[in-house]
Amino acid sequence: MNKRHFGFLIFFLTAAGLFAEGQLPVQTRFSFPKSIRAGDVAEVVIWSPHNLELNEAALENAQGKVLDRAQTFAVPAADLPEGLANHVEAALLATDALSPDQTATFVVFNAQKTEVERSEVQIVHRTFPTEIVHLNPVMTKLREYPNRVERHQAESIWKIYLTNDADCVFQTGLYALPFSFQPRRSALFGDSRTYVYSNGKSSTTYHRGYDFAVPRGTPVLASGRGRVVMARFREMTGGTVVIEHLPGLYSDYFHMDRLDVHVGQLVRQGDKLGLSGATGLVTGPHLHWEFRLHGYSVDGERLLKEGILDKERLAKLFSTAER
Repeated sequence: MNKRHFGFLIFFLTAAGLFAEGQLPVQTRFSFPKSIRAGDVAEVVIWSPHNLELNEAALENAQGKVLDRAQTFAVPAADLPEGLANHVEAALLATDALSPDQTATFVVFNAQKTEVERSEVQIVHRTFPTEIVHLNPVMTKLREYPNRVERHQAESIWKIYLTNDADCVFQTGLYALPFSFQPRRSALFGDSRTYVYSNGKSSTTYHRGYDFAVPRGTPVLASGRGRVVMARFREMTGGTVVIEHLPGLYSDYFHMDRLDVHVGQLVRQGDKLGLSGATGLVTGPHLHWEFRLHGYSVDGERLLKEGILDKERLAKLFSTAER
């Protein structure tokens, strides 16, 4: 992570006239990443001295296929660096963790669905460790033969993941680990995982978050401000809490023994959500922690180290633009 290079392209629009069809106000500035790793969050940020009438941003591959798209949302003035309390909008876009090396393009559209800006980006492929997980007969049945309840629960959580509410802007800046200490990580984001079933069969997938090997009963904390959109026990993930932080961005906390929050509750970073455990499809006590953006699993490590729409990064970004 420390070697990761974050570059930005700043575009100055100097065309005469305001709000002509297909144009944005003079002095509007865009920032796009030059490169992003597969499985990371990409930030598209637009600044203007005027109120913008933007609609959405998209990420397209070289063939024009849309890899992800999202509504733009207004960044609250309180979350902006000093001197930048004008009109700042952003969109968060996700890349698949298994994406190959490829050149893609960011495209921004206004409220009339007219394209107003585009910029190329390099998506960088990642390689991940492999692991083998042996399942007993009970866990084999859970994974290999999903029942009606599991299917219904999967549909319910996917409905949440695919919700993108532009008014839900709770947590910008750095996110935090779900514990008050540094836990041991027993599985990492992106691990190629082969499940070996008790009947001799197997299946391969990849790990969509981090597993923390902590004793049952360890307090689990919210990684950022947000609204609880799920707090229930599920067949596969056991005691489950899902928090909405930004439009389309959610954090998940799985396999908990006890839940101390309810749906609709607003939580602050560091608030207690419940106690870790060993419920659902598990081979031992741990907490599974992950982030989802528009349904894509994204690497939480990036949110811990660099945050989302971090004030310091925005200040450097736009101060450079002004020079």
